[in-house]
Amino acid sequence: MILSNGTYTTPAGSTLVVSGKHSGVFATAFDWVEEDACVDCRVDTVPVADGGEWFLCWSCSECNGGRACLQMGNDMIAKEMNMSTETEEKTYKGDLA
Repeated sequence: MILSNGTYTTPAGSTLVVSGKHSGVFATAFDWVEEDACVDCRVDTVPVADGGEWFLCWSCSECNGGRACLQMGNDMIAKEMNMSTETEEKTYKGDLA
């Protein structure tokens, strides 16, 4: 199971962008303050799957780190909505023919 290419966000606003031919390139914009992380925290390079959900994780020997659930970003939502609309249009046009 892999994350599809696109932008994912945490509820606190950190961002993970997945790209690459095989969805193996990750770029993270981590908001230490909003995620309630300390200055010693290190963000994990790769997101972690747990129970069907994906998480952005950070580790730390001082505060024990943490994790935040990743949600589809606006680009992913728009893409899914567009695909859904295209499918509905094709089905509708097919019914008229």
